[in-house]
Amino acid sequence: MGESRTIQLLTEWAILEKMLSSKGNEPTQMGIWKAMWRWASLKENRDTAWGIYKQHNTVSFENWKRKMIEVHIPSAWQHPTIPKRDKFLKENGWI
Repeated sequence: MGESRTIQLLTEWAILEKMLSSKGNEPTQMGIWKAMWRWASLKENRDTAWGIYKQHNTVSFENWKRKMIEVHIPSAWQHPTIPKRDKFLKENGWI
């Protein structure tokens, strides 16, 4: 999300720090990716996430918001239905 770091490096760091997934396994790159975007998608973290993102990218807030709604949030959360996704988006101030 910032400083052009890679998910691979973050995953390696998490493993070295002995972090575990909710099921007790070592973190995977996909797990780290999803956790990062889940954190960024919550209303209490959105402004901080945008601040981190804009420090290292030239995209506008509106473009970032659109990408969050269309790509990152659906992929990170994998809501089972469109109404559940829309409820999440409303509750967290995305729509």
